[in-house]
Amino acid sequence: MGIDQDINRKIDDWFNHDFESVMKVMKLLVLFWENGWRELKESVSNFESEEKDQLSIEIYDGDMSYFKGKKA
Repeated sequence: MGIDQDINRKIDDWFNHDFESVMKVMKLLVLFWENGWRELKESVSNFESEEKDQLSIEIYDGDMSYFKGKKA
């Protein structure tokens, strides 16, 4: 399933050190799935909601903080 690609080491490091963000990403994917998103190549824009938008912002803020050196 999905597109075979090399691991992004920075994202891999972030996920290995930030359990809370991993759980948020997993929750976001489940919410998209529950709203009908099935094709990985299909844009998620047709499956958005306020809850998903807020969760996406939290994930983004967390990863930017991590990548800028403010690791938890």
